[in-house]
Amino acid sequence: MTFGLLDRDTETTPGVTAPRVTLSFGGGGGGALGGLAPDIGPFGASAGLETGVLSLGIARGFAPFVDWAEVHLRPPEGAGPLPTLGEAGTVGISLGDRATSFAGTLDSLEHLSDGSVRLGIGNGARALAQARTSTAFAEMSTGDIIAELCSEAGVDADASGGPSLPRYFADGGASVLDHVARLAASMGRLARFADDGKLELVDDAGSGEEIPVAAGDAILSARLGERVAAGKVRVTGAGGQDWAWLSKDAAPLQAEGGSGPTIRDVSAPWLRGPDGIEGLAAARGRALARDAAPGELHLAAYPDAQPGMILALSGTALDGPWRVMTSTLRLDTGRGFSNHVTLARADADAGALGLLGGLL
Repeated sequence: MTFGLLDRDTETTPGVTAPRVTLSFGGGGGGALGGLAPDIGPFGASAGLETGVLSLGIARGFAPFVDWAEVHLRPPEGAGPLPTLGEAGTVGISLGDRATSFAGTLDSLEHLSDGSVRLGIGNGARALAQARTSTAFAEMSTGDIIAELCSEAGVDADASGGPSLPRYFADGGASVLDHVARLAASMGRLARFADDGKLELVDDAGSGEEIPVAAGDAILSARLGERVAAGKVRVTGAGGQDWAWLSKDAAPLQAEGGSGPTIRDVSAPWLRGPDGIEGLAAARGRALARDAAPGELHLAAYPDAQPGMILALSGTALDGPWRVMTSTLRLDTGRGFSNHVTLARADADAGALGLLGGLL
């Protein structure tokens, strides 16, 4: 059964159907848990819902955000054994033709007094957040360093390119996830984990795939703001020339990003060439512009509104493209489905993740 929302144009308004959940571990969809997830939701789910999935949550964002998923269920009779800690699995949720999935490993398993169990699933973000290393890199591109750091932590990554760094030291004072976020910002990128669990880099000023969302379609609540831009930053890199025989650098290179009086100096000793320093300054300037236009939406649909996607808003006080920065999906038998997303303007002058200000 499908219900329209507010009788709006069906080309822009998604139908509200009973959400479907998939849960598989080990051998995939044919495994013991692969078939336990029936249609679930407040609009007439299949019989036996109380003996299956009770609720779930999936949260994702750009690094250094740590993604997570949690499934609360009561295993039905004959479902087979529960997955074991460390076992790989995938949680998926769909509404009509819109869907998303979360691939990871089982990090926690709780048995509750009512006979239900709670599964905690983490992806590579958790592995990188827990990892520490003290590794030096020389004459490698930023993307290759990211890929190498991920490989050492056992995380698949699709990263390459970026400015070549004469040297970069990943010290144990910060997590590998923090280093990944820092290096990604150096090349004007945001790091996220895709549906298949692989780390990928997204252009912080790219247009991306758009999802049209009109006021009243599926918006339960909204908060779209504008603030006075904070100003600009000055990025200071290493010297432009390395005098190894004197162990001395020439005068450090600097670049500025943003507009207005300088409010913060940022040290980036891993950057030596002017292109890399100017690129980071531009990315930080875009971060300040993005921080000046934050937003939040509470949606009753759009499970595919995930980090990096662009929501093309219309009929609101601040129409235009807004980039999804974080997404928290919730589904339970009593309250139904919702997706709480945080946003930032995705216009040409907006860009990198403002949270990185605490890292650089």
